[in-house]
Amino acid sequence: MNKPTLRLKNGRNSDLAVLRGFGAAALVVALAELALCFAGPIAFIRKPSLMLFPPFSEGVEEKEVSRAAAFLEREIAMTNSYSIVSRTFMLNDSVRRDPDFDVSRLSPADAEAARETARELGLERYGTANIYRGEEWSGISVWIRDTRDGETIRSGTFGAESLEKVMEEKSADLRKALSVETRGMGLTDFIVLALIGLQILLGVLALTGKDPGALAEIIPGTAAILFIFAFIYAKSANMDYVQRYIAMSGQIQLARSTAQEQLYALLRFGPMLAVNIALYIWRNLRLKADAGKESVRGKPGIDGILRSIAWWAFPWTAVSALLFALSFPSFLSLEGVGILAWIALVPFLLVVRTARPGMAVFYGIFFGTLQALIINFWHGTYDYVTLHLITIVFVADYLLFMLVLVPMIRMSGKWGFLFTAAAWTIFDYFRSIGVLAYPWGLIGTSQYKFLPFIQGASITGVWGLGFLVILCNAALAWVPELRPADPGKSGTSKTFTANLFPLKIAATVLAFWLAAGALMLRQTRETLYGETAPPRATIVLIQPNFDARKYVLEDNIRELRALTDTAVASLPEKPDLVAWPEGEFEVDIRYWTKEENRDSHWGRIVQELLDYQKKLGAPILTGTLDYKMAVGPDGKEERISYNSSVLIGPEGKVSDFYHKINLVPFSEYFPLDKEEFPGLYELFDKYEISHWGVGEKRLVFQHEKMRIATPICFEDVFSDHVRRFVLSDVDVILNLGNDYWSLSPVEGMQHGIFAIFRSVENRRPVLRCTASGYTVYADAAGAIQPGALEHYTPGYLVARVPLPEKTLTFYTRHGDWFPLLCGATVAVFFLYSGFRRARRRGD
Repeated sequence: MNKPTLRLKNGRNSDLAVLRGFGAAALVVALAELALCFAGPIAFIRKPSLMLFPPFSEGVEEKEVSRAAAFLEREIAMTNSYSIVSRTFMLNDSVRRDPDFDVSRLSPADAEAARETARELGLERYGTANIYRGEEWSGISVWIRDTRDGETIRSGTFGAESLEKVMEEKSADLRKALSVETRGMGLTDFIVLALIGLQILLGVLALTGKDPGALAEIIPGTAAILFIFAFIYAKSANMDYVQRYIAMSGQIQLARSTAQEQLYALLRFGPMLAVNIALYIWRNLRLKADAGKESVRGKPGIDGILRSIAWWAFPWTAVSALLFALSFPSFLSLEGVGILAWIALVPFLLVVRTARPGMAVFYGIFFGTLQALIINFWHGTYDYVTLHLITIVFVADYLLFMLVLVPMIRMSGKWGFLFTAAAWTIFDYFRSIGVLAYPWGLIGTSQYKFLPFIQGASITGVWGLGFLVILCNAALAWVPELRPADPGKSGTSKTFTANLFPLKIAATVLAFWLAAGALMLRQTRETLYGETAPPRATIVLIQPNFDARKYVLEDNIRELRALTDTAVASLPEKPDLVAWPEGEFEVDIRYWTKEENRDSHWGRIVQELLDYQKKLGAPILTGTLDYKMAVGPDGKEERISYNSSVLIGPEGKVSDFYHKINLVPFSEYFPLDKEEFPGLYELFDKYEISHWGVGEKRLVFQHEKMRIATPICFEDVFSDHVRRFVLSDVDVILNLGNDYWSLSPVEGMQHGIFAIFRSVENRRPVLRCTASGYTVYADAAGAIQPGALEHYTPGYLVARVPLPEKTLTFYTRHGDWFPLLCGATVAVFFLYSGFRRARRRGD
């Protein structure tokens, strides 16, 4: 069913004229886009780093100075001209990770002192301001200077009857005066130039009457990915996150509003998409006309689908990616449409079966990247590098996967549906381990509501669930048995009824799985809620709706205490445990409880927490930070800070600290040797890597009623990591997370449902305490219990958690045996196929 090449030498002159017309249009569009890369509103730019120091003032109250400083910092950020390094962020960051940092350097006495500090911090620009108030007139003067020579680059003075009037009425004037453009290349700009180069090549081929072939699909496919990427990225263009958390990560252009940035995305890629999609449609229709109506013999219904899949592989792949993504929580449905997962891969697998090998690999990359962008769109509002990184990783992942899957499908015959499910399972496993592990989009997790189905995870882990969903998709794709052939030639196809073998296998396996799952579900519920129900623990989960990195830490702590007091007052008796989320008490308890530090400001804050716990009468489990001193590569002692959790028990007793082990690569830490990859390190360091230390021990907290594991942030999506906690004798899995940072309830929901599967795998209750949601409790059967909190609202959840006698599931004991078995099956298949081909050559 492979599409042939257009042959127009002896064809009609009108067809040749149309092709040349497309070539001319493609060239015009490419040259116009090339010009816009270096001139006009969407030209490539870079943004120098800048810090605004506290304004100098006389006769102005401190509160007004702070308000004016926040106003200036926000407005300078809104110019989109600088990579703002927030002074507030640096102050909070020093409290968290470098208590010995001299914070007075961030409040210089004059402009020259500010320049010296900016130089020490490695900033390219620095900003200073004066605030003054008179009887009838008030104003703000601001200067942006170059750190190297102190030269003023931009400046302005803005006055009105009062400072309030200045901040209300002078925003537009201030942005105009301080805006500056610096030409330079960003992270995706080189890809845009490469795409324009391909567009020029296509235009030249078409203009000379030559068929552009695969370029007719590769260019619109790549342009569509980049357009969707830019459109998603535009969500950050109104700087919603930056206004809350000013620490911008520059080098990538942002527009002044989401609408404007989306318009720029359309201007950049819209004309290219329009020309190439029109060419794609015309070319396909022309090829179909040449090939004739009958390309495959057999029943019209099935063969009609096959012809449609073969001819229109590109849009069918897009449909498949969309269905796949929408099966998870998404912009369409916050809970996801799980039933779509059972058919989502059918069009894509049919595309792979009918396309030429090279194009099948391209379609696979297009599928993988498109579904990743749709599922992970919220990365575009997090910072200005993670969406890039996710996209690059998925391109590489699916390239490698398709290089295995495509030849395997062609060699595996009628058993291809089974080998496809096995190969996809080991692929999902491999992308969930290692330095770049990122297990988002595991198809089995979309079935979190289907309780009888997910019980099998206690044996196979989440991997078995994905295997079955993919098996059912592949079985449907293997119903129309076929042998690839050119559209103009006769193919062969068995009748529909003779080809139910894959469906029979899949249905039998699924029926057995569901029957066993129903029995396991019934048994688990009887254990948890039956006549001999076990004792329960009352755990209060606090959701403050704060991102600790963006607000004054004292405010966070006051909010946590107020919500805790409200929750405890609503209960008839003291809870067994109160949990606060990741990072909400990011004060180094170990450091500030040292004898020499207790009388300091932060020492008193820590002591107030310990006193509060005594008054509360219930243990507090909270996210925090910890540190240790170690000898660095240069032989000097250095401080290593850890994203941590701690249990504050009776009478304010502080337990040991759990240090997060699975850190977010290139965000929380740099996973490579920075001496061997200095350029890469400098690149990501611009985007404010947190530089957390990597934990070494899975510490389990001992409560008088229970033993608690506290995976932090996205650690709860890693099956094997949580399983190893449970092997250390755990009663409760309590995740402490943030999830505020994404500014999207979709991310919180996706994270939450992925974590729920740790409950079924290990038969342990899973509780998630987050800054903004998804704060939820799922029992040992994976059933979400009532009371889950709304996203982005403050509140609390009271969980009454059964604590049955502990047992270890098959999965907990044996780990990820199932994906490894799938991998062994695929390896044996390739070895056997290679042996058979070698024997045939020998014969």
